[in-house]
Amino acid sequence: MDKKIKFRCAIYIGDYGLNVYSNYPKTFDILRKGSFIPFIPEYRCLKTKAASDYSIIYIEDKFSSARMLNDNKTLEIKGPLKDMVEAATIPFRAHFMLEQQMEKDSIFTTQGAGVSKQGKAVLLMGKRGAGKTSITLELCRKYNYKLVGNDLVLVGLKRNKGYFFRGAKVFTLRFTTVQYYNTDLQKFFKKEHLNEWTNKVRLLPKDLGISIERNHPKIIKVFYVHLLNDKSAPLYIQKIGGKETSYMGRLYLYDELSRYIRGTCIPIVYGSQFYIGDYLPSLDNSKYHKNRLKFINWIMDKVGFYFISGSMNAICNFINQELDEK
Repeated sequence: MDKKIKFRCAIYIGDYGLNVYSNYPKTFDILRKGSFIPFIPEYRCLKTKAASDYSIIYIEDKFSSARMLNDNKTLEIKGPLKDMVEAATIPFRAHFMLEQQMEKDSIFTTQGAGVSKQGKAVLLMGKRGAGKTSITLELCRKYNYKLVGNDLVLVGLKRNKGYFFRGAKVFTLRFTTVQYYNTDLQKFFKKEHLNEWTNKVRLLPKDLGISIERNHPKIIKVFYVHLLNDKSAPLYIQKIGGKETSYMGRLYLYDELSRYIRGTCIPIVYGSQFYIGDYLPSLDNSKYHKNRLKFINWIMDKVGFYFISGSMNAICNFINQELDEK
């Protein structure tokens, strides 16, 4: 290794860490803080070395490139510093690298949301725009639930039962999100913005007085949600797994739980325009695959995966009642 390339800091997601080496002396300064932090679950950057053989080597250079080394345990990135900072290239690729360590221990990153009460939690999944964030806000603000995570959550198995291992702490809201429910949040939006779908704001839990879950609550229920913009809409609930809904069950869960380890949703990017860089291979293997299957089977066979639809009151009252009874 070039003498100018030295250990600069370590990046962590929860207890899982990797070491960052670079020829840029102030690498720690660009990684310890930034607007990217709320979007990476449990992100931390420390000056002390991680007890890990995983690493990222960043070489400040005129030209951009990336490659995996050391049996996929080391990522070497080259490129202009400005491009690295604008795209938060290193932090997001660190998430991709750390997914290996987590999946080895049956912990997985997935899109979704999680809320908890008295150590019991629900996992909310569904399509983009289906109402996951709106329901999460409602449960936290009106039913006194704690936020485990929104947008991205860490889920997995511990002693053959499903738990949350925290999640991203940010709410990205479109104006359409607050047109029918949580309407008091319209005050955060620009009134002169004409397009309801692209008019967005990002809020932190502290902005909304929402409490954070600090522990690892047990997953009691898993829902695939579809919130209707009709306050009189009745509750509809169906267990996923029959002939008509099988495609929404194991295949859907497998796809969601595999996206980060395979890098399909986080290719390496550079600059403010997020230009996509070199191809990097999937980090998946048969052990991680088997660990995901165990978690999926636990959801489908033990807890149950349920499609739930209706008005905000109908959905939240049902979820709250389900947790109270457990």
